[in-house]
Amino acid sequence: MSDMAMTKAEKAEMDNLRAARDMARALRWPEYAEPAKLAVPKFGEFTEGWTFNSFGVENGPSAIERAVRLAWSESICHGDGGYRPRETGRSASQNGVQLFETRADALKAMRLQVTQTYARTLAQIDAAIAAEAARQSAANTEEISTEASNV
Repeated sequence: MSDMAMTKAEKAEMDNLRAARDMARALRWPEYAEPAKLAVPKFGEFTEGWTFNSFGVENGPSAIERAVRLAWSESICHGDGGYRPRETGRSASQNGVQLFETRADALKAMRLQVTQTYARTLAQIDAAIAAEAARQSAANTEEISTEASNV
């Protein structure tokens, strides 16, 4: 059935099913290794490539789009955007960095990092749930034991 032939309720249900499918697909470990990075350039050289900052990517597609950006690196500094050698007023951060060769590689690396971060968080939540279940079980056992001794 095409979206145009659906009622509003049917379209909403279909949208919810698609969103659930996409979330289920996302709950997996990526099937690729972290992409290779370009080497930090030697003194007097530079590289251009792609970098990412995954902070805030949970805010949706536009945040993901902004998270991956073109960057450059020298041996002693790096910055965003295309390389502008010794341009006056150029903004740079200290130290050379490794960049990814393509935007796709930077996106894959970001996916891996976010997967690892959220997997650690989920493992901590699972541990807290298990600890709470054990605490509740111990409290229930103590309560039953107290009632049995009072009989």
